[in-house]
Amino acid sequence: MKRVTKKRVGVVAEKDGKYWGVQRKDSHFTVEGFGDITTANISNPKFCKRPTDMTYGRSPYIRDLKQAVLKKVIIKTTYEIEE
Repeated sequence: MKRVTKKRVGVVAEKDGKYWGVQRKDSHFTVEGFGDITTANISNPKFCKRPTDMTYGRSPYIRDLKQAVLKKVIIKTTYEIEE
């Protein structure tokens, strides 16, 4: 079996042990907020320098994001190829 591992580095906004991301989404609207790491928005650290960079300028979520801090994350994906 052959294994290939890919690594990606990013940042997430963290506040009180919860992470910024999409909490609910359907065909009519999207609700963003702080939740589990599995729903976190992972941003490129080259473009995301502060937590408020994760949304647009007049977003209603700016106040929440100003209270957050950026944390570095490493995502490793392993592909196993059966031969």
